[in-house]
Amino acid sequence: MPELILKDVTYRYPRVKYNTLHEINASFAAGTMTSIRGQSGAGKSTLLYLIAGLDRPTKGQLLWDGAPVGDLSAYRRKVVGTISQSYLLFSTRTALENVCYPLELNKVPAAQAQTRARQLLASVGLKPELYGRLPAKLSGGEQQRVAIARCLAADAQVIAADEPTGNLDEENTKNIVALLQRLAHEENKVVIVVTHDPTVAASADVQMTLNAGILA
Repeated sequence: MPELILKDVTYRYPRVKYNTLHEINASFAAGTMTSIRGQSGAGKSTLLYLIAGLDRPTKGQLLWDGAPVGDLSAYRRKVVGTISQSYLLFSTRTALENVCYPLELNKVPAAQAQTRARQLLASVGLKPELYGRLPAKLSGGEQQRVAIARCLAADAQVIAADEPTGNLDEENTKNIVALLQRLAHEENKVVIVVTHDPTVAASADVQMTLNAGILA
């Protein structure tokens, strides 16, 4: 069964004298949803950036399915999908076009990509009348749901989610948590969620805490 492993992972930002993350050893199994909590400044987003292949550890290794991750570009393209709390949507593409984008990269025919994108937008609770709107015409919570749907469109094996319910109301939070659980349990994904919400954290199969750069 595929597994993501962090081996002695340490990270220090350039021109900073102290480590943000300290020799982290952790494993994240396929079929499992893991939550990571911690106070602001504990290093949660930094850890998620490393998991998502957006940066390399200062020391230590990231291993996927038993092999060290060397080519970060290939890893991001083929293995991991990221849900960012800043959304990172294309401002000139509609909600539907944003979700179609990773499908287009994978050479999915346009009509098929649009059908799949609509299914994914519906699965995160976005109303059909919003599919044609640009991100600037959507609320923060609506943009968050588009970002989640776009991540799912890539069909990644690892889902790295940074505060995926941060701008959602209680009902939509429950829907997104249920969706992430289904991805882990029914589609055998590795799901890793950084969250401040204790209810979201408690919904995970494995609960971890990051404190002053140490994961436990």
